[in-house]
Amino acid sequence: MRVHLLAFAVTAIAALPPAAHAIDCARASSPIEHMICGNSALLRADAAMGTAYAAILKAAPDPEIHAMLVTSQKRWIAARDDAFGHLDKVTDGRTGEGFSKATQRSLVLRATQDRTKDLTAMSDKDPKQLRLIQAALKQRRFAAQFIGGPFAGFDTSCGFLPRNGGDPGYDYACFGTLQYQNSDRICGQTQDWATYRVYTSRTIADVVAGEPKLIATCKEDGCFDDEAHDTGWNTYPDAASDGIVLPKSLRKLDAEVGDEEEEPWLKACLTDKHFPQTGSHK
Repeated sequence: MRVHLLAFAVTAIAALPPAAHAIDCARASSPIEHMICGNSALLRADAAMGTAYAAILKAAPDPEIHAMLVTSQKRWIAARDDAFGHLDKVTDGRTGEGFSKATQRSLVLRATQDRTKDLTAMSDKDPKQLRLIQAALKQRRFAAQFIGGPFAGFDTSCGFLPRNGGDPGYDYACFGTLQYQNSDRICGQTQDWATYRVYTSRTIADVVAGEPKLIATCKEDGCFDDEAHDTGWNTYPDAASDGIVLPKSLRKLDAEVGDEEEEPWLKACLTDKHFPQTGSHK
């Protein structure tokens, strides 16, 4: 069964401080905040993450990217609390045993250190630019090639995923839907995670009477050959039976998902009204 991540509610994100800097132990309230404030290693790691977060906010070139970074950090904190806040009260699915306080602290420490690395990582293509900011700028440049519209943007879910192969650790990952719009054409890609693997699907829709009408879909490797990227599509999709719902009210930037420059089919889809020229029935 494929499920989106993020079991926690949106209200949990909204309740966080506006900038989500380093923890204020004088105001600690949740179990995980008390755990961090009671452990010197966790407190140092949280302070380092807060410093890195303040620096990346300062480096944001405009208010839109600044807001994206704030949302990203709030989302990470909410995912951390959801995954590790009550870990001492649940059972390890691999061993059948409960998680110790020491294991809980170790996982939170590793997650915080990894987040600090993400916030301070530099772009491979521009060593003077932070990676998350560079990714957002790339998304903006890609979108600027097209007219855009209300159905363009990102619908993202993030969480801590258990590692496979007996490793007791967790990795933070983001999945979801990215959509681009060019006049009345909408092209999108969705990635979900389940049973230790990523599932990918693609959709094409046309805007009819102000609403998206699904015209083609593909799943997994059926249309992923970049040399013949208009083959393997189902051009007779049934949105209801396939459980496909094209999201609305999307975020315009989300640096933690998508790499549009690695998806050449998107530009073909958005600029050619006859795409896909070939397809297949289910």
